[in-house]
Amino acid sequence: MIDHCPPQITQDHLNKGARVYVRQSTSRQVRNYPGSTEYQRDQKIYALRWGWREDQIEFYEDLGLSGSSADRREGFQRLLADIHEGKVGAVFCTDVARLTRTPRTFETLVCLCRHHRTLLAIDGQVFDLNDPVDRLLVLV
Repeated sequence: MIDHCPPQITQDHLNKGARVYVRQSTSRQVRNYPGSTEYQRDQKIYALRWGWREDQIEFYEDLGLSGSSADRREGFQRLLADIHEGKVGAVFCTDVARLTRTPRTFETLVCLCRHHRTLLAIDGQVFDLNDPVDRLLVLV
């Protein structure tokens, strides 16, 4: 069911995959706050509503790993690789802090998304990082 698809999403985006990124910083958070993990996984609902098929949606998870370094986060590294290979129409997450907490890693993500025209969907709001206003709004 396509539900009020945001105007930034084009058929080109829908022809590529959707990626849902899930991260919790510590093992204790994963154990004590399973609702947060589920809420992050539920970002998939937006992808389905906006036209991606179930088989196009993949989850990349780094549970129990801090966002302060991307080096040890396999899920995040796979996400960057998929964007670089042009496989991703949109990345879904609950907030930017789930993706990274460092400006350098965030800038890497932004550059890849811009180059490959990958959208960023944060808790149901879509951003086209090639639009300077959207780029600023992502940081707010």
